Amino acid sequence: MPARIKKRNSIRYKYTMGMIVLGIVITFASSLVGYMEYRDRFEGQYIEQAYTIDRLISSNIDPKNIDTYLNKDRYTILDILRNSLASMWGDMEVNYVLLSDTDFQTTNYIYIKDGLIPPRLASSSDWILQTDFDQDYYVAKEAYNAIDVILPIIDSEGNIGAVVRTQISLDKMYKDIASSTAKIIIGSFLIAGMVMLLFIRYVREFIVDPLVTISKGAEIFASSHYEIMPNLQPLNTGDEVDYLVQSISKMTGDIKEYIANIEDNINEKEKMNADLRIAHHIQKSLLPKEFPKTKEYEIYAFMNSADKVGGDFYDFFQAGPSQLAFVIGDVSGKGIPAALFMTTVKEWIKNKTMDGNQPKRVFEIVNNALMDNTADRLYVTSWLGKVDLERGELTYVSAGHPPAMFKRKGEDFRPLSENKNMLLVAFEDTRYTQTTIQLEDGDMVFLYTDGVTEAEKNNIMFGETRLKESLDRNSRVYDDLEDFVKAVKYEIRIYEKESESKDDLTMLAFRFNKKKEDKLNHIM
Repeated sequence: MPARIKKRNSIRYKYTMGMIVLGIVITFASSLVGYMEYRDRFEGQYIEQAYTIDRLISSNIDPKNIDTYLNKDRYTILDILRNSLASMWGDMEVNYVLLSDTDFQTTNYIYIKDGLIPPRLASSSDWILQTDFDQDYYVAKEAYNAIDVILPIIDSEGNIGAVVRTQISLDKMYKDIASSTAKIIIGSFLIAGMVMLLFIRYVREFIVDPLVTISKGAEIFASSHYEIMPNLQPLNTGDEVDYLVQSISKMTGDIKEYIANIEDNINEKEKMNADLRIAHHIQKSLLPKEFPKTKEYEIYAFMNSADKVGGDFYDFFQAGPSQLAFVIGDVSGKGIPAALFMTTVKEWIKNKTMDGNQPKRVFEIVNNALMDNTADRLYVTSWLGKVDLERGELTYVSAGHPPAMFKRKGEDFRPLSENKNMLLVAFEDTRYTQTTIQLEDGDMVFLYTDGVTEAEKNNIMFGETRLKESLDRNSRVYDDLEDFVKAVKYEIRIYEKESESKDDLTMLAFRFNKKKEDKLNHIM
């Protein structure tokens, strides 16, 4: 079960804090923009008003008599004009208005707030006057929250004879701006808060709550081993969250159905495996388990299935007085159908051989019988040998099967000559040929299915060459047939140990133990 989500890690906490921070940022950003716009607008108004005062004063000064105006006593210049502007000065927070010559030696104050000359204005060196005017006035902004507008007065010779300077305090402006900004911030917070509350409620109702419900439902669904379905109601909003809710609902239903199918399949597979085990047991029970060692012959065989039930088979049995038959075969396909068909083929071959038929006739009878009685056509390769233990004659027939390996005592293995015959259950009325050879004391016949030579390692087959080398090598080491066959099997398993067996692996070894004087090798 997943760990509980901490409150500060929850999506509700994150998006709520995010919205608060966003609201604060937006409020302060809008307030800053408003502050700057108010400041620039008010400063422009103050500059315009100061400029108006400068123009009114300069328009009433005769350029020819500038020195007269400069040398008059303070507070006597332009009395009529000063009186008419007195109310404007008070409303505009004008600090002073002065008239000065260009070298700042003579200064005449036209207006001073409260009638007192500020100490910093007692000397012209306390302020800087720019005399190169790019326009008809100059604006100087003081560091102590004041703004000065300086207007030149042109004398009769066309030179700047004096300047008029009006200074307005910005303290009131800043107080007004601060008050307005505070109101903007408060209003913005109220509006942003209302908007955020509405948005938070919307996000919670249509996004967060459905996601939380999905999360809890998924947790319950998983912790209940996919038994309790989450109760997810569609939002009917048509957005991605609604689609997610519908998808999760469908997915959980599909998962539950899929798990139910898996459980059914597992039960069915277990039942099938049980049937396969039974079939495998039955198949094994039909194969000989006792391998005789007589004064006349020895025989040993084994079969390993690539699947639990395969299509390979072997058998040996008495076919008459002093006659032994042994057979090996490979049915196409795997599983129960191949095993059932293999059992049928093996019993037909055994019965018809015990009826006294020659090997080639046995295959002809079995081929036609299986052609008539097989609905799902499965092909068979097989090799059947019949030994006359008194005379030492081996008569054999091959139906498309890998060639038997034959060894004279003291020699190496070599393939027996093949009968070029069609495999079983391919065509009706197929004719087969057989071969008879004379056996001597110690002669061996080794039979195998194609799973032996087709064992793979890195996509390279074991092959007939390796098989012959293994047979020769182990026949010189092991005299007992069981040890000999198991040694060959071991080498094949070592060769393909990195790969999975793709085919059945079946071997049969026969050794003749009786001497005969007559030698016969002919084809009938």
